[in-house]
Amino acid sequence: MKRRIVFALVFAAMVNPVLAQPSSGLPEDSPLTTPSVPLTYVGGNGRVSIGIDQDGNNQGEAMRVFAADDGESALVAQLWWQNGGAGGLQLDYNWLWGALTAAQLREQPQKALVAKLSFAIDQNANNDRKATVSFGVERNDYFLSSYVSAAASSGRNTGSLIDEQINTLTGTDDIGRFTQLQTVQQLTPITTKPYGVGTGLRFGRFFDGLALRATAGLDYEDGAQGAHQARLSLALDKYLGRRGWSVTGQAEHSEISDAFGQTQNDDQVSVLLRYEFGGQGAFVPTNQVAGPAAVRRALRSPISVHPRTVNVYRSRQGVPTTITTVGTRQYLDRTPIAVADSFVVAANSTGTLIDVLANDSDPDGQALQITAVSTPAHGSAQIVGNMVMYMPTAGFVGADSFSYTVSDPSGLSATAAVGISVQPVVVNNPPDAKDDSASTSANTPITIAVLANDTDADGDALTITAVTPSTAGGSTQITPDGRVTYTPPPAFSGSDRFTYSISDGRGGSDSASVAVSVIALNQPPIALADSATTAPGVAVTIAVLDNDSDPDGDPLSVISISQPSSGSVTLNGNGSIDYLPNASASGADSFSYTISDGRGGSASASVTITIVAPINNPPIANADNATATPLTPVVINVLANDSDPD
Repeated sequence: MKRRIVFALVFAAMVNPVLAQPSSGLPEDSPLTTPSVPLTYVGGNGRVSIGIDQDGNNQGEAMRVFAADDGESALVAQLWWQNGGAGGLQLDYNWLWGALTAAQLREQPQKALVAKLSFAIDQNANNDRKATVSFGVERNDYFLSSYVSAAASSGRNTGSLIDEQINTLTGTDDIGRFTQLQTVQQLTPITTKPYGVGTGLRFGRFFDGLALRATAGLDYEDGAQGAHQARLSLALDKYLGRRGWSVTGQAEHSEISDAFGQTQNDDQVSVLLRYEFGGQGAFVPTNQVAGPAAVRRALRSPISVHPRTVNVYRSRQGVPTTITTVGTRQYLDRTPIAVADSFVVAANSTGTLIDVLANDSDPDGQALQITAVSTPAHGSAQIVGNMVMYMPTAGFVGADSFSYTVSDPSGLSATAAVGISVQPVVVNNPPDAKDDSASTSANTPITIAVLANDTDADGDALTITAVTPSTAGGSTQITPDGRVTYTPPPAFSGSDRFTYSISDGRGGSDSASVAVSVIALNQPPIALADSATTAPGVAVTIAVLDNDSDPDGDPLSVISISQPSSGSVTLNGNGSIDYLPNASASGADSFSYTISDGRGGSASASVTITIVAPINNPPIANADNATATPLTPVVINVLANDSDPD
């Protein structure tokens, strides 16, 4: 999109002839303001430019012409800059080449030849620099120039080139056949630097009637290790009348080959808008300067622009470093695992089948087969199916051995040794397993040492080989230390039983049973409230346990009592409680007591006492008689015959 916009701006500037003759602000009778008077561009004293390329990068330019008064030479200075710190400086010296003076050229303009010599230094945004020397000539609006450039800065390290190769390795180790990825990386240090040398040509023409300068270019830059690039370029400068404005369009096509054999094409387009400081002197009537116009124009214009961009290339630097890594081995087929065996065989036995594969395995889950067996020193061994039959030499007693080889279907194999202990035949007495008994609470596992009362006449060590579930559905399990853990069924209580089997390790075995009493969980007693009635100061005995009970039938006892507020209580040995109210007490009183079933269960209840005063009966007064002497007092005991029913 940006490239289309740039081309559109350039095309509009080139094809619009109306822009070539804008108003200059001069007097109307000036020949420079008369549209019918042809004008010729002869160059100004300086200019500034701003532009943009197809990538959106901004660029600018400034130029100043220092012309000699004799009109035979000029010094031109140019400065340019771009985003990121790129820029450069160019100095040109232009002069008339030959014996003709400026005055003579007015008479013989076709012989004028202007020579141009320039020196430039440029850098890019990464501070890579190059220096350029140019030489060119211009005659009758045609110009030709060439240049030579050289790098003016050394290379900079910009990383490493990684050349990676992945190989698949195969092999066999102790585990089996495998594949393994091997990655070989070659890291070559990379240096980025300007091309060592460059050269190029510029040729073109100024079209006076169109106020247009066209320039074509061919460039070639060469670096180390075969790096190079070639470039074709085209530039058009269109002068937009006498106000000093012009527009420049530039297009480049490059073919680039780097030091690693890679090639690519690159296209660059840019457009610049320029303003020229020259006043009225930049355009003059053609009939006034027809002769030396081209000379003046040539003296005031710099040599055709060399490639200002400092192009760089990458090259190898230093000794490459090789890094080799290997991945995890992926096993296609793993070797079987054969584990050594040991067996006991009776002397003079006629043949014992030994299952040597019982402890062998294949990591890939393949079936194993015995493919070879060695000859023991004191007997014979032969393959019988997937077992080995061993027969000791007659009369031999002691240690013997042989080896065997197992193979999987793919042919991988492993070998292990078999140790044989040939022992004399001894009559073995079987062990004696005796019944056991144990008790536990409901829902509580118990571990029982069932071997504690079992014996073996030969003194052989006994082991538990099997245990059955209990008849009531409880679980049983053999512990590592040779005991049995019994777990009753949930909420079960009562009698249960299981059996177990023991072995002496020499073929003798026996079985016995274990009776387990599962005791139900204790239920707490039930204490009910009590009540009694008495009179003030009159003790009463209360049998508080008479209405209490225990779901399990456990005997109950009073273990604590609280004191009432209007009397006192005493616990009797039979579990009853004596309550004595205060003499002045009346109304209701209470206390509490706690009972226990002797198995951790307890309950509490309260006792309410009603204190009732007795009903009052009136006293009985009886008449009295007495005899008295005159003037003599007499004492009469009137209460002697009186009474009170209460």
